[in-house]
Amino acid sequence: MRSQMVNWFFLALSISDLAVLVATFFVFSAPVIAEDSGNFALVNASPRLLVFFYPFAHIAHTTTVYLTILVSVHRYLGVCHPFLVSSINA
Repeated sequence: MRSQMVNWFFLALSISDLAVLVATFFVFSAPVIAEDSGNFALVNASPRLLVFFYPFAHIAHTTTVYLTILVSVHRYLGVCHPFLVSSINA
C-alpha cells in the first residue's frame, strides 16, 4: 500500500469511528445491562462510566465529522484542481 495522505485520513477516520462505537456502547448499553443484571456494584458504576464516556463519545463523533469533511476537501482538490495541489505538494 502506497503511503498517500488519503490513506492516513482513512486510518484516522476508522480509528475515530471505532472510538464512537466503543463510547456509544458504554453510554447506551452499559446502563441497561447493569440494571438487568441486578448487580448493585454495576448499577453504582454506571453513572461514573457515563461521566467519562459521554463527552468522549461527543469528541469522537465530532472528530469523525471533521475527518470526513477533510477527506472530501482533499479529494475535491485532487480531482478538480490537480495542478494546484501538485504545486502545493512540490
